[in-house]
This record gives sequence, C-alpha cells and structure tokens, in this order.
Amino acid sequence: MSRTTEIQNILKFLIVLLLSGVFLFPIIGSAYAVGSYRADVPQGLSRHLTKGWLWEYGPLLPRVSESAQRSLGDIGINAVVLARNYGEKDNFGNFFPAETHFLVKLLSTPYGERTTADLIRKQVRGSTHLRVGNIRVIFADGSTLVTRGKRNLRRSVPHFLNTPGSIKGSTVKKVYVIVYDPLLSNGQLLSEYLHWNSYKDLTNQTINFFRQASHGEIVYSVVATSVVTDGWPAKIDGFRYTEEEYLAVYNGQSNPHTPDTVDYNKIVNSPDLDICGKANRGEIDEVWIYNGPWFGFYESTLVGPGAYWYNSTPVPKPYTCNRLVPIMGPSPHVGVDYEIHDFGHRTEATMKKVYGVWDSSNPVHNNWEKFTLVKSLAAGYSYSGCGNVHYPPNGVTDYDYSNSSTVMSNCDDFANYPNLHDPQTVLKPVSCSNWGCDQFGYLSFWFSHLPSNPGCGSDMVASDWWKYFSDPALALNPSAPCGAQPAPSTEKVYMPVIIIKNF
Repeated sequence: MSRTTEIQNILKFLIVLLLSGVFLFPIIGSAYAVGSYRADVPQGLSRHLTKGWLWEYGPLLPRVSESAQRSLGDIGINAVVLARNYGEKDNFGNFFPAETHFLVKLLSTPYGERTTADLIRKQVRGSTHLRVGNIRVIFADGSTLVTRGKRNLRRSVPHFLNTPGSIKGSTVKKVYVIVYDPLLSNGQLLSEYLHWNSYKDLTNQTINFFRQASHGEIVYSVVATSVVTDGWPAKIDGFRYTEEEYLAVYNGQSNPHTPDTVDYNKIVNSPDLDICGKANRGEIDEVWIYNGPWFGFYESTLVGPGAYWYNSTPVPKPYTCNRLVPIMGPSPHVGVDYEIHDFGHRTEATMKKVYGVWDSSNPVHNNWEKFTLVKSLAAGYSYSGCGNVHYPPNGVTDYDYSNSSTVMSNCDDFANYPNLHDPQTVLKPVSCSNWGCDQFGYLSFWFSHLPSNPGCGSDMVASDWWKYFSDPALALNPSAPCGAQPAPSTEKVYMPVIIIKNF
C-alpha cells in the first residue's frame, strides 16, 4: 500500500468516526433521558451545569471495602464490608460521586448493637479520606441498623421546624406525594426492611425549609398521598424488578438493569394516580415521588404544554395535563439535604430558561450569572457571587461544601436586587463557616439569598425569583410578573390526606 493510499484510508476512517459521533451523541444522551436529545439543553457550560441529574450508586469499591474491613478487624470486629459511591449520574451516563456508602455484614456482634454501630462508624470514617455517608450494619442475627458517617442530618434542622412563617401574601402550592415502597414477602415495606428515612419526616422538613428559606413566601401543603406497595415502577423498556433482583442489586450481588430511567409516561397516565386529572382540576400544583436507588427517577422533571429542560427532558406525550406540573424525585434512603439539592437543580434549570443563557465561565450576560458566579469557574474574576448548587462561592470541585478557604463575595448584596452595587464596594470574605460546612447548611445559605423583592428590574424580569421557582410556566414569559401584581393569596393551607394504593 502506498503512503498516499494509507493517508487516504486514515482520513476516510476519521471522517466516518466523526460522522458516527454526530449521530451517536443523541443516542447516547437518550440512554439516560426520557425522550430524545434536546437542542435547548444548555451547552458549553461547566460539566456540573450542563446535565440532567439523577441520584445513583456507582460501582463497588473493592480497595475501600478491604481497607475498612481490615480497620474493623483491628478492633476485633469481624465483618464483610462492601463500599460504593453514591452521587449523581447525568443524562449522558457520567457519574459524579458525592459520598461513599458502606454495607457492613457482621460475622459476630462483640458488643451491644448501638455500641458496635458507633465503633463501626468511627472506624470506617478513619479508614478513608472519602466523604462517608450511610453505613448499613447487618448484625449476625439478621437485624439491621443504619447510621450516618457524619452527623444525622435529620437532627440538623430543628430550627426549621415549627417556624411560624407568614401565610398572608404567601404562595400556597398544593403537593401530591407519591411513595413507591414495595411490600416484601416478609411482610415489611422496602423502606422498613432497609431502614430508610420516613417520607413523612422528609416532606415536613422540606416544607419547613422552603417556608424559612423563602422568608415565608413559599408555603407547600400536602393535599394527597398515595403509597404504591405493589412492586417496583416500570422502566422505559418495560422492565420491573422483582424483590430478589432488586435486593441482589442493592446488596452489590448483581448489576442494575439498564436502561435505568423510569417510565414517567406510564406513571402520569395511570388512572389510579390521576396526576393530570388532579392538576387540571386545580387540586394539585406539584408531585413529589419518593423512590429508591435504581428506581430511575430524575431529581426533577416537567410534564405539560410548553414543558422545558427541568434538570431532565420533559415527560413525553401522550398525556392529558393542560398545565405545567413539576415532578420531583426525592429518595428516603438519604437525608433531607439531598431532597433540597434536587430543588436546587430545578431552580437552576428554571432561571436558565428565564434568562435564556447561563455561562459560568464568562458570567456577563445577565443577573442570574452574576448570582451564580464562582471565582474558580470564571477566569478573570477575583470574587464570587452566591455560587451554584454544586459549587459554593469558594468551591473548587463538585460538592465542595466543607471548603474552609476564604473568597471574596458580593452575595449579600443580592438583598438589594435589582439595585446591585459595584461588586468591588460590597465584597465580604466568605468560607464554609458561613453555612456550617455541610450540604444542608450551604443550600440554606444559597436559597435564602435568592432575590425576593417587589417589582421588576430593567431586564423585565421579576425582582422576586421565587415567583419562577413556584410557577414554572412563568419562565416561558418571564416579563409576565411585571404587569399587574396579583392580590396576596388568602388560600387555606390544606391538611395532608393519606391514601394507600395497591396496584
């Protein structure tokens, strides 16, 4: 073969490869999304801003498992340890670990259960530099106890509970809670068997969080609850886990099913749940679907006319919803901080839609980019704004909530929005001490700084960004709130109604 022919063949191969990439990219993208690749998905941003997210487990970590197992053996605790990362998977299949979860199966119980669990937590934390999350301990007699590597976040929110807040002038949003909690052959619900958090507690904590963070403006009210106990929800290819299959995946004994994405269309069109019917009749405004690992739910998605990228592609047609309905996908096996994280990405997607562009590397286009400015992501900037969901103002990596380094920030100036000052005149030092150095504290800091002032700025966007948070339809016409202002809501807050569904 001549040199010229060889070069021509190489060029042909590269052209074919390039063209294949062009056509395969949407296919790969749709593997983790409902529907096809969307052209309006934000492009060219930092990787943590560009993808639709769902919480997921990564592969097993044998070296971490062995290290923790040896460390427990050093103090006389004989056990088999499995470690795996827990984090977010984007709609292109990329996985970003947030913390590491452990399964510890004891061969004997040398001390009392509580003492043994406390020793395991301390020893596991000392055996790794990773962020330690859930530690599930299975005792020799088969009983189970779940502890957290760090402090239990369910105990970190008392100051948000029973906060009086103000109903006058508040936006009351009616929530339909759906819980997928399969009934197992032993008579226990999955959440009981695996010792997950109570969805009721997480719901109450989330409601109180947003009433506090929005300064009393957002009042969520649960008006209906359906607990689905008849097995696992169907995937987009029709697959449904059996009890044996799911527990084998959960315990690291087999690989999860792919594609992972749940069949949202089947859920939305379920006559038993009647999501669109409830929304069309004005009975509900949002749906919060509690689920577990490998159930396949996005952190947030939208269904209805005009639905847009909402941290995932919208629910595909057919459906009968005649208004936009947010569908959240929290998981009760982790703390309330992860549920709030879901709402954070929802907020980012909404505000990106409001302004039409969000470029973290060159934040000069609009006020949302000024708010989410992070020094480490924006070349040429010596200060930060309030940060984004993954990156606090001083962050240098994803989930960098415990970074103790200091950066200058104009975040507090957003209390004056839209009348912002020259950043250089209002900068203040900020570090994780401003929010307690954990995820929950940072999200409290971030949400509480969202502008919530009356009127509109010169960009004809409402100076109260909570309006867009609470009503995703406003993002389709961002200047709508700049007309006549509606009278304050005096709507009565509904009490929860529990409906048990078996289907």
